[in-house]
Amino acid sequence: MKKRSKIILVIFLVLVTLTGIIVPLIPFMLFTPAYGTPSFEFPMVEPLNVTSLSAYNTPDWGEPGIFHNGIDLVISGPTQLISPCYGVVNKIWYNINPYSEGEVAMIHVSIMVNYGWSLKLVFEPWANTTEIREQQLAAIVVKVGDKVKPGDLIGTLLYNYEYPHLHYMIMHNGDDVCPFAYSSAEAKVIFIEIASRTNSTISYS
Repeated sequence: MKKRSKIILVIFLVLVTLTGIIVPLIPFMLFTPAYGTPSFEFPMVEPLNVTSLSAYNTPDWGEPGIFHNGIDLVISGPTQLISPCYGVVNKIWYNINPYSEGEVAMIHVSIMVNYGWSLKLVFEPWANTTEIREQQLAAIVVKVGDKVKPGDLIGTLLYNYEYPHLHYMIMHNGDDVCPFAYSSAEAKVIFIEIASRTNSTISYS
């Protein structure tokens, strides 16, 4: 009887372990590509709205020894942001930009592609008042748990008077990487056109 109890306990523990591994994988098994290295499309509908780039890996970003962990796409007016990949919206939140004067909020939309890859579209319209912050939050049309594919609307980046921009960030195994390096051929053409047109640098890496 004791042996039978041990066998049942072992089977139970194995099932619990497998459930803990398989269940989190299910949402990502529904996407293509669900694993491996993704290719990212350009995250904006209107790239001609971009007036300048702030490069990935710019040194001394905000303070000495800090490197810029994404690409900033500065806009000239309200701009629709779209998903550059397949994934699941896993978090939406805001915080105050520590390098800005006053209460300037950054609104983050995080998309998980698979267990190795994720990205953040950080809406930064220069939200220096509660009203603008709430307007920007309302202009984001996705919610946590939504499945997205390339071209799906994420929200509209609003325009305020000082450095309104998208901070575009891609992570691999938790570390930031250059978004340009993992862009599709079409997205790279758009980045290069913007850099040429605005006399900007895409990356220092």
